[in-house]
Formats: sequence, structure tokens, C-alpha cells
Amino acid sequence: MSKLNYEDKVKIYQLRKQRESAINLSKKYNIRRENVNYMARIIHKHRLNILKKDEKAKKQ
Repeated sequence: MSKLNYEDKVKIYQLRKQRESAINLSKKYNIRRENVNYMARIIHKHRLNILKKDEKAKKQ
């Protein structure tokens, strides 16, 4: 599984909102389909703020 940066996560979320399939996104970003769906649900629930917190935690 590859590491995704903030921009990748935002792009995946935007594409999922535009009805891009999780299978296509998983192939494009080399991650599991379940992770694509999970990430989209979490971002939808907590907005993009959840990603900012994640980036701050990685820096520390």
C-alpha cells in the first residue's frame, strides 16, 4: 500500500463525490478498495479537518 499525501486524499474524496468507482480509484492510487470507501466516509463525516489533524500528527 502506498502512502497518500494530503492532496491525494482530497482528490480521491472529490472523485468519489463525482461518482468515480472505488475500484478505479484503488487501481489508480494503488490502495485497497475498502480504504478508498473508508477514507471517503470519514472525510464526508468530519470534513477535510480530519486530514489536517492527520498531517500534524505525522510531523510530530
